[in-house]
Amino acid sequence: MVDQTKLIDLSGDTILCTDVQTGVSSPIGAQGGSSLPGFSVVGVQDQIKVVLRSVNFNAGTTDTSFVVPLPSGTTRWNLQQLLICNASQTLTTATIGVFTGAGGTGTTLLADGAITVATATQGNANSAQSRTGVLTVDTTATTAFVRIGTPQGAAATGDVTLQLNLLS
Repeated sequence: MVDQTKLIDLSGDTILCTDVQTGVSSPIGAQGGSSLPGFSVVGVQDQIKVVLRSVNFNAGTTDTSFVVPLPSGTTRWNLQQLLICNASQTLTTATIGVFTGAGGTGTTLLADGAITVATATQGNANSAQSRTGVLTVDTTATTAFVRIGTPQGAAATGDVTLQLNLLS
């Protein structure tokens, strides 16, 4: 049971911690986590979450760039997962991909593919979508691009969260 009085409410923001030293054995072993009295730091040395808010899904062949905040000493990463949520309407026509170059160029981290968010009502089935990146591809790019290939056909926005694995 977690002591709720020792939690920090970040209102959706993320804290990136590196090299946490506690002298207490980690509850997740070699996964990069640490344990402090009352709260946990989980996997912060292994992954980064990047959130892009209000991506325009009706602007076909457009890119939303993001900076990859690599910690000191880390030069390579790959895309573990992409999550689409908080859609303003259904997203069943638009397509999405992730690339290291603008215009769908460079290394393909997630091939352009269909979006299947069939309802904008949060909490309902198909109100979000998760896609796995190309886990066999790593990159040293410090900027990457989420690309909307095919537009939705009507005004539509949503949030895109990218989970990145830090490799070295």
